[in-house]
Amino acid sequence: MELVKKNALEALAKRPNTQAYEEDRTLKALEKLQDFLHLENLPRRIECYDISNIQGSDSVASMVVFEDGKPKKSEYRKFKNQNSRRAKRLSQYV
Repeated sequence: MELVKKNALEALAKRPNTQAYEEDRTLKALEKLQDFLHLENLPRRIECYDISNIQGSDSVASMVVFEDGKPKKSEYRKFKNQNSRRAKRLSQYV
């Protein structure tokens, strides 16, 4: 039983503190992004967009948001471009 206890304590000592490890990893990623984009400050808010066309006509988009390097799912958005069909119809007459 003593060996089991010793092995468990060693395993815990080697395991990184998950929260501190994640925060450090996030900070390093933001610092790399800051350096790559030549920003004066760390990026606090990042918005990423993806725009797709369905069968070449209907345009849809989505946005994801990160604040302080963490996803902020309450800010995620979906968009449907309702003008894409109208624009296509109008372009046929021009």
